[in-house]
Amino acid sequence: MESEARPAAKLTDRFLAFLVDFVPFYAGFVGSLYVLVVRLAKLPPTPQTLGRQAALWTALWLLYQALGNASGATLGKRLFGLRVEGLDGGRLGL
Repeated sequence: MESEARPAAKLTDRFLAFLVDFVPFYAGFVGSLYVLVVRLAKLPPTPQTLGRQAALWTALWLLYQALGNASGATLGKRLFGLRVEGLDGGRLGL
C-alpha cells in the first residue's frame, strides 16, 4: 500500500515542537535540584547530585520521546500538527 508523499515539516515548527516537549523536563530537572539541595537541604550540592538528577531526567526524557514517537507524535508535535510515521505511512512502533 503506497501512501502519498507528505512534505517535510518546517524547521521552525520542528524546533518549536521540541521546545514544547523539552522545557517541562528541563524545568523539572532544575526544580528538583532546587527542592532537594536548597529547600530540603537533603543532598549536598555536589557533582554527584547533579549527575544523578541529570541521569534521572534524561531517562525520563528518552522514555517520553520513545513512547511519544511510537504513538505518532509527542505533545509538542501534536500542537504543531506534526507526526512521525514510517515509510508506509503507518506508526513506527517500538
